[in-house]
Amino acid sequence: MWHLEIVAPEKGNRGSIWVAQRVPDDHVGVNANASTIKEIDLKDPGLLHARKIFSGWHRQWLWDPASEPFRFCYAYAPGEPHLLWITQTQRRVFDLLAPSLKLDANAENYPFSVKPDHPVTTQDLVTIFKDYYEGTPYNFIKDITVTDENGKTVISPLANPFMPTI
Repeated sequence: MWHLEIVAPEKGNRGSIWVAQRVPDDHVGVNANASTIKEIDLKDPGLLHARKIFSGWHRQWLWDPASEPFRFCYAYAPGEPHLLWITQTQRRVFDLLAPSLKLDANAENYPFSVKPDHPVTTQDLVTIFKDYYEGTPYNFIKDITVTDENGKTVISPLANPFMPTI
């Protein structure tokens, strides 16, 4: 399986800038609506990219090829790796599938992919998609409640923490 990321080229140019990284057969990766591909090793057969991936961007993003590796997500999606909801989504999936890694909840970046502690089952996928960080400080629905027909306060089945109130 491959993970593909595509962005627009510099202003005034046509086409696209893209990079694709192979997810190892025994690994899982997470795409949380953000760029996650970091270092680009031109000798790695598990990584493909547009020919113009390095054109002009080292000047705009202050990348010095002599002192640091080129990191696609920092050059083409600045700020995204630092967004809390993105990194916590990645970490939570990895924590549910590979808890033995004990990933730091405050890390800026997480691995591109990880090897699960056991083969991933359909039930694991259901658990991941139903998860709302229950039991963690990042539980985003813990305070979204309603009163049911019996007068009991319960978490609203329609709760959407991202919906603005009117």
